Amino acid sequence: MEDDVRERFERLENFLADNFVRWEMRMERAEQRMERAERRLDRLERIVTVAIRAGSRQLRELREAQRRTEEHLQRLAEAQRHTEERLDVLISVVDGIVRRLPPAAQ
Repeated sequence: MEDDVRERFERLENFLADNFVRWEMRMERAEQRMERAERRLDRLERIVTVAIRAGSRQLRELREAQRRTEEHLQRLAEAQRHTEERLDVLISVVDGIVRRLPPAAQ
């Protein structure tokens, strides 16, 4: 009976040793996958950071361009108002001249 127990104990010991080796191999592969995933995550984090910075810079540039465009449009609108006022004066002057001319000169 003692041989039977010893044999069962040896089989259990071999089973545990084999499973431990497999477990160690699985753990090593899992650690390698984790390291690769961490490197990928680090790379993605750097890419996102660069993209955010570029987007922020472009947004600032766009805001500045929009501000300049609005200033130009305001100046253009003011110049157009000034031109319309001068055109109204010119039309009024020409109209006054035409109305004063004798009927034969028209």
